[in-house]
Amino acid sequence: MSQMLKKFVTVYTLDHRGTGKSHYLTCRAAQALQKGSSGGNSILFEDMGDCLKDLNYQYQHHAEIFSVTNAAMDLKVILEHTVELDAPFHVNVFVYGYSYGTFLIQRLIQLEPKYVTGYILEGIDVPTDRYDPINSADSNWNSAIQEPTRRFLQDCVEDSTCPLKIGSTKTAVQELLRMYHYVDKDAGFRSSCLTKLMQYYNNEKASESIRQFVFDKVAHPSYRKHIPLVLKYLLQTDCDVNELNEFQHYLNLWRSPNENSTVDQVRDDNTLLYSVIVTSERWDRPSPSYQELLQSYRDGPFSAPFEYDLINFCIFTGAQDKVCEDPRIRDQLKNFTTFKPPPSFSYPLDVYFHKDIILPDTTSALLLGGQLDFQTPFYFAKYLYEKKLRGGRGRALIEFDYGAHCCGESIFSVEEAPCRDAIVTSFIQKRGDIPKLERWYQALSQSPSFGLKRIIDYKAMDCRNAPVKKSMFTNLSRLERSLWKSVKQCQTEKLREHLHAYRNGKMVESGSNCIPIMDLFCSVRAMFASVPQLLNRHHGRRKMTLLMHACKLGDSEAVRVLIEFGADVNLVDGFFQGNTAMHYAADADSIACIELLCKANGNLFALNRDGHLPIDIARLHRREAVAQYLTVKLCLHSGWMYVKSRKLHSMWRKRWCVAIACDTSDHEFEMAFYRSPKDSSPIANSIIRRGLRSVTYCYSSITVPERIFDENGSLSRGAVFMNTMATTFMDKQYMFQSIYPVEIQPINSEFSRHKYRPLSRLELIFAATSSEERDLWMRLWDQEWCEASAQPSAPALECDEKFDEVSKPTFYRSSPTSSRSMKECVICMAAKKTAACIPCGHIAACMECLDIMLTSNHPECPICRSVVTATIKVYEC
Repeated sequence: MSQMLKKFVTVYTLDHRGTGKSHYLTCRAAQALQKGSSGGNSILFEDMGDCLKDLNYQYQHHAEIFSVTNAAMDLKVILEHTVELDAPFHVNVFVYGYSYGTFLIQRLIQLEPKYVTGYILEGIDVPTDRYDPINSADSNWNSAIQEPTRRFLQDCVEDSTCPLKIGSTKTAVQELLRMYHYVDKDAGFRSSCLTKLMQYYNNEKASESIRQFVFDKVAHPSYRKHIPLVLKYLLQTDCDVNELNEFQHYLNLWRSPNENSTVDQVRDDNTLLYSVIVTSERWDRPSPSYQELLQSYRDGPFSAPFEYDLINFCIFTGAQDKVCEDPRIRDQLKNFTTFKPPPSFSYPLDVYFHKDIILPDTTSALLLGGQLDFQTPFYFAKYLYEKKLRGGRGRALIEFDYGAHCCGESIFSVEEAPCRDAIVTSFIQKRGDIPKLERWYQALSQSPSFGLKRIIDYKAMDCRNAPVKKSMFTNLSRLERSLWKSVKQCQTEKLREHLHAYRNGKMVESGSNCIPIMDLFCSVRAMFASVPQLLNRHHGRRKMTLLMHACKLGDSEAVRVLIEFGADVNLVDGFFQGNTAMHYAADADSIACIELLCKANGNLFALNRDGHLPIDIARLHRREAVAQYLTVKLCLHSGWMYVKSRKLHSMWRKRWCVAIACDTSDHEFEMAFYRSPKDSSPIANSIIRRGLRSVTYCYSSITVPERIFDENGSLSRGAVFMNTMATTFMDKQYMFQSIYPVEIQPINSEFSRHKYRPLSRLELIFAATSSEERDLWMRLWDQEWCEASAQPSAPALECDEKFDEVSKPTFYRSSPTSSRSMKECVICMAAKKTAACIPCGHIAACMECLDIMLTSNHPECPICRSVVTATIKVYEC
């Protein structure tokens, strides 16, 4: 959507109070949710009493601090304050919430914030009470999901590719429950797969094991497509060896995460805050009885176990509800009820829970939901649209036939949702004007009923590639599979043929397979499935675009075709590293692909999330051709220089230095140091920021001799130091980075983009080989630099005094110091010598460098070149 809006939007994401980097709700004194606690990232029931006592002590029994209303008030204050900072500019504010965020937004609407143009709600949860015709509380969840369950099984019956065979769409749920009854009643109906599942959960009842295994998977879009196959294995008479192995694969894949893992306060959900809000606002009071909850659990094939939530409700409310007196619950509360009185940490409903949700006259709302949403069923959104939400400039409800929870029209969460994105984008572009949104839709779908019903029927706007109903068990359209196959097999002509046909809206015959294209409306194709957008979609499993895959293969002809048809060369892949096509081309060592991407305005300075440019990828992976090509292309200046650190015993070293551009702003560049101009990778590098000045000792710009080393390897007396202002670059401090073929160690540094190994801060001194060369380096280094040209303000004094000559004292040249007298590491020239090589005993380098050297195939002492078998740490007294 950011690309469709041409990036003319600013997106803010906020941490809900009690989560993330806000004040995190935790019972620290009770040692729950802490590292090493018995429950790990969850709280055990036996620890809950101490935890609630700690919470009440911290917040003086005021659980309402973390209520939905207070969280909405936070959002209102931040929203209004942020907009008022931009008061000179007219801004349109849209608030986008999904899942629980829609519940929070409805409370925000009741608080009537200023400056909001429109609200967008997806995966809608709606507050209801006993006067409403529907019940959306969590205590009624198993009954609420009956509608999406029925829809899911009906789609399975109608889909010929569905592995689970059910007779009728009308009786699909009853037939599946009848199968559950058979496997519960007679062990002879149980397959080996079902027996393994019962052993895994240590449950004697087969149907409960099945429900426990699939209840949360059917709500997950990525797992949902496998549910019919898993049910087939579990409910058939027996499993063969292959089926048993495949079921074991699903069992391992869907295994619950490690409960003893440490809580990540930034990324993980806050289970304490969830329990406080659910028990206070999302659970019926009085609670349904245990028998009522059990009956609703048995009425559905995908029901969720309810005992944990019920016990949690009793704990957080102080076991005051009548349902907590049930013997089956009271036994679970034995440890908790030892507290007299039992502590509680919940809050009563405030006035906003029962208050009407009325939009201001200048505000509109866009509601989105999917028919296969098992977490917030679609009829929640429909009830909010028809009954609860009133007023405003207008509102529209978007219905997606096969949409899951907050996934738009996509069947799997890994897919893109171009229809949803285009509708939301149009809503924002038209500043929340619902009539304009209706006319936009009518131009696309020519649907006469939209203006009457004000409900967008997704069936009338089919933006999928297949002319028949898309199966829930396939990921890509046949057209996209053909394009990927052409790129993978390097069939450039076939790729061009497919793209030409798709652009012109024709059918392409490929053997016995017919690629369907004409099923899309022309205007819808132009909006949702234009050729560039088709090429820029990320593959569901590979997480990359066609262009990235072609660059990874080094296929320059395919890259040429894809760029010709409008592929975006600067998109980022879906992996954690965040590489672009330029990074993939550098890794493939393909100069031809690099050249094509550069001609198409590819960004050579694009940083991935590891902080690497394409040239860094080429260096790390030893892609010499691309590394040399990019070095020449990005080179600002190069030449021989002498380099040393300011440490007393450091030595001058002659290095081939190359200044390489780092960004288009020209504010910084990289100094790369090579042993030879022929080397493809530098031995060290430094990121230089222009214009940094300081007052230190600096190397004289006048006295740089042609030969600065004497016969002993020491600095020549002709190259003297002068106490002058920093008009040269010889006195600045830089981040000095050694580059070795070792495993990447992530670090945090604001000065360098490289993450090869931890950086060390060195004060480096440079000496040019000639005054002309020095002038060139200085112009590059500091654009404001000029030669210090101070002239005496008075004529020289004439002095006629004469002095008698005195014989000079005799000096004897001292013998050269040994290598051990020098303090710095001979490998990195950054750290002190702190380690000795075994068995030779030379104290040659720092411990870190010697440890890295030991991992090589032939570890040798840097001084005597003898084989090193071990290293020891050396301490100075």
